[in-house]
Amino acid sequence: MQDKGKVGMFKSKTIIGILLGSVFLSGAIVSAQEARDLESRVACLEKSLSRMNLGEGLSLGVHATMIIQGTSNANASGITVSNNSYKGDETTDSGYSVDLELEKCFADISAIAFLHVETGEGEGVTDNLELFSNVNRDSDDSNGLLTVTELFWEQEFNQFFTLTFGKLDAAGFIDTNEYANNECEQFLSSIFRNSPVIEFPDSAIGLGMNISFCQTLEFDLMMAEGNADYAQVGDHPWIGMQLNFKPEFLQRPGNYRLLYWYNDAPHSSWTDGLKTKEKASGFGISIDQEICNNLGVFLRAGWQDDDAFLDSAADGITSEDFSLVAAYSAGVQLSGSAWNRANDTCGIAYGMIEPSDDYKQAQARQGKIENHLEVYYNFTVNKNLRITPDVQFISNPFGKDAPNGTATILVAGLRVQIDF
Repeated sequence: MQDKGKVGMFKSKTIIGILLGSVFLSGAIVSAQEARDLESRVACLEKSLSRMNLGEGLSLGVHATMIIQGTSNANASGITVSNNSYKGDETTDSGYSVDLELEKCFADISAIAFLHVETGEGEGVTDNLELFSNVNRDSDDSNGLLTVTELFWEQEFNQFFTLTFGKLDAAGFIDTNEYANNECEQFLSSIFRNSPVIEFPDSAIGLGMNISFCQTLEFDLMMAEGNADYAQVGDHPWIGMQLNFKPEFLQRPGNYRLLYWYNDAPHSSWTDGLKTKEKASGFGISIDQEICNNLGVFLRAGWQDDDAFLDSAADGITSEDFSLVAAYSAGVQLSGSAWNRANDTCGIAYGMIEPSDDYKQAQARQGKIENHLEVYYNFTVNKNLRITPDVQFISNPFGKDAPNGTATILVAGLRVQIDF
């Protein structure tokens, strides 16, 4: 082990030498007193840095995602053109998000403390499109303000039971998938991030449990506030359950998840205006399976109650009104190993979203099935930088009921991912 005093002295002298050399090369004259002042400041800096050593098991991850997308046939409400008649609009918008993840592992007690803070600016093209499921799941228009997305303690008991409590993101527990669950590395469209017919609450105080019965069977339970307002906790819970079978077909890993969710937050009936305290529930599957070394496939399907929806005007709830009954998606992910780019990945996926019959009847809508197709190529420049061209096609946008256009929409974009 090196002597810390000698290491510190070496660092100080090295830094001073670099600084003095830079000044000399620029033609400046440094006095002996200035050099002593500089050495003193470096010593103070090293002392301050030594105080930042919080012990072993601490990891810090910082991730920045920048996305630019252009779209044809923008169809959001309120879009007009110079002659006040809508004829389809083309627009190119951008946005960014920054995620900071701080994790402390307490190996001696089998526990983890986790903090996830994020911020961002710009909605991209999402505010120009009226869809059942939008095209940029990473959009975080928080005007640069920091938000605590997750803050929890995770405790493991006997390697079979794990308890997590704190501020939780329910989508991190339920409806997970190896090939379609990360908008910063995989598909950008919301339909391929999570099922659009699961009413995930905003990050809120909650409790998560994982029970590992054996190597091939796990059970997850997630409970959180259905309205995420931190008031009267427990009055309107959101509950999600997931049973995960993990067989190894032909010695290849896979996950076969059966899930159910229930939201006790007040819902409104499409067909009876007096019913404003209805509940909602749904179920689904999420499957991922490795086929060979370079190929994996995924499948999702979900269904929910079609006679009730979250009304933003009811009981102070501000969540977007739901009008969907079913959603299906499937796709593949390829590894670049097949063409000597081992760290690259590419994917293609297709999805369908079906609106509720009660919604169509109550609102006199056509309610066609909205179709999504997405293709991406994740190009790894180096371990810290990845660039991803992404193309999406959406037919029957908003069920062919968007007031500002129903033509097929093309979205072409570029995602830049920086990992510090």
